[in-house]
Amino acid sequence: MFGEGYRAVYSGEGIAFSVFIGPDNGQQIKKYYRVKIKEPDKDEKGSVEPDDLKAQDGSAISYTRWISGQQEGTQNYTYQLKKPHPIEEPYTLQFVYRKGGSRTEPGEDVMAFQGRYASCQEAQAAGAANIKNTLFADGYTADYSKGISFSIFIGPDSDADQKKYCFMVRTERYVNSGAYATFTGVLTADGTEVPSYILTPQLHDSYDGQNYTIFVSGQAGEPELPVDLSALALQYRIADGAKMYVNGVQEGNEQSRPIDFSESTEL
Repeated sequence: MFGEGYRAVYSGEGIAFSVFIGPDNGQQIKKYYRVKIKEPDKDEKGSVEPDDLKAQDGSAISYTRWISGQQEGTQNYTYQLKKPHPIEEPYTLQFVYRKGGSRTEPGEDVMAFQGRYASCQEAQAAGAANIKNTLFADGYTADYSKGISFSIFIGPDSDADQKKYCFMVRTERYVNSGAYATFTGVLTADGTEVPSYILTPQLHDSYDGQNYTIFVSGQAGEPELPVDLSALALQYRIADGAKMYVNGVQEGNEQSRPIDFSESTEL
């Protein structure tokens, strides 16, 4: 150890050493060491993420931002724009690069492309341009309403510790957390009103939370006639900017299409 050194594999948990100076029955000095090789820390390469969304003239806009978990390696960023900012309009998105906990300029080892790619080589082979200087400076201007993906790499493809980022960024309308849906009536497929009584969860059904119960009966004047539950349309009021979906299909702002309520239906 104190001559040519101790040769061993120091990766993983490393190697433990015990050093004693002096006899066991005297004023012995004991020293314990563990020596290991530190694996390269990918965080030393820095990190990137979408930052501020602005109008094309650089002015601030009002929005809330939602970040959802990764799906197939892609991080989803949703910017919910508040009125009066339109959704289908170009906006400028700037990315931020941080290293050592501080915001700084990305180095030459950072490459960024619009689109989803597994490597820098794949992006370049597809003819994608390196837009790093745009993303991290003035920002990338586009209509994000349909969603735009970005692939960013820190380090070359040959680097085993290369960091890869894939982001999907989109804009949508902000809906206040107090958004509501109030059901006001039931119609047959031909538009005839069906007598009904609606139990609203706020007044009657606290156990079921947001489950609505709607009682329907035969048509006015003909109560003995059964109601066809396989084709009923709902009338409702929804909050400004909200959308109504039935079994995953978006409906109109005031009335749904005829729905089959003879089976389970999710709104």
